[in-house]
Formats: sequence, C-alpha cells, structure tokens
Amino acid sequence: MFPDTPYRFESGGYPDAIPTLTQEAFTKFHQEHYCPENAFIYLYGDVDILATLAYMDKEYLSKFPRRGKAAFQVPLQEAFMKTKEIEATYPIPAEDSTEQKPTYP
Repeated sequence: MFPDTPYRFESGGYPDAIPTLTQEAFTKFHQEHYCPENAFIYLYGDVDILATLAYMDKEYLSKFPRRGKAAFQVPLQEAFMKTKEIEATYPIPAEDSTEQKPTYP
C-alpha cells in the first residue's frame, strides 16, 4: 500500500525464503530492529508523566544497551494520482470448493 516507504515490507518477508533463514540471522535482525531505540512510545491519559517515564526507564528502557543507531525516519507516501486496480489470485487447497470464495471482476 505504501510502495515508497519501509511499510512496503510489512508482509513480514518472503515466505519462500523462510526455510533458508538461520537462527543467527533471525536473532541478529531482531536485535538490530526490535529495540527501544527503534520504537516510539506514546502515553495517553491523565498520568503523572515524570513518574511514568521514570518507571519505564527503570523497569524497561535502561535494561537495553544504547547503540546510538536511532536515526531513522519514515517518509510520507505521496498521494497517488489515480486509483490503482490489481487483479490477483490466491491459492486454496485442492479439496476446497470455490463456491463460497470471493471473486472480483
């Protein structure tokens, strides 16, 4: 949906590549991308901001090493000039009926 942003990869990767993924590569990717430095934390409601931030730092954020790699920005997707229509198929098991499956002209 957002071909000019990192969200174009939101599918989780290429399923055909999963069998070739090693535990080491998976762990490295996870450690690099899924860390507090790559997160946005939003607080909502009538809370004591300073106490909440102090708690979050003590119980969560301070337990992760600082790597100094927190410099990334997600660009905005430019508006599309016209609607894009895509016709695609999807697989179903051979024993399934297509009777209750959606079809689009």
